[in-house]
Amino acid sequence: MNGALSRVSARAALVAATAVLVVAVLLLAFDAVRPFVLGIVLVFLLGPLVERLAARGLPRWLAVLVTFAIVIAVVVAVATFALSPLVRQLEAFVEDLPTIAGDARRAMEDFYRGLDLAPDVRRYIDGLVAGGQAGLAGLDLPGIVRPVVG
Repeated sequence: MNGALSRVSARAALVAATAVLVVAVLLLAFDAVRPFVLGIVLVFLLGPLVERLAARGLPRWLAVLVTFAIVIAVVVAVATFALSPLVRQLEAFVEDLPTIAGDARRAMEDFYRGLDLAPDVRRYIDGLVAGGQAGLAGLDLPGIVRPVVG
């Protein structure tokens, strides 16, 4: 009995060590392994549909083709319906960004004026703010974002 328990324990330890090793390799090589993992997941998820279509008399190559056409159509439809409002909201945000930035600036200026700071500290902070504004003056955020969102 003790020998059987030690064999099972050794086997369990080997399986656990192998699982840890496989997970570690997958995590370290995630970018290289990602397409293969995606392929395995697709085969696992789409295999039953292909089998069902093939069982109804469709040639296997046609069943695979029909299955992938359905998947591509669903992905395109979901992307179209999901991304369309997101792009519109992002475009509206980019257009409203100057107004939002102006409101935030006025609120910060009001807050800053209300602080009880020593004149030397106020001059130092004013210098930092002036330097930051000079660096950001040439930034055209709508010009940067529009090509990205279309």
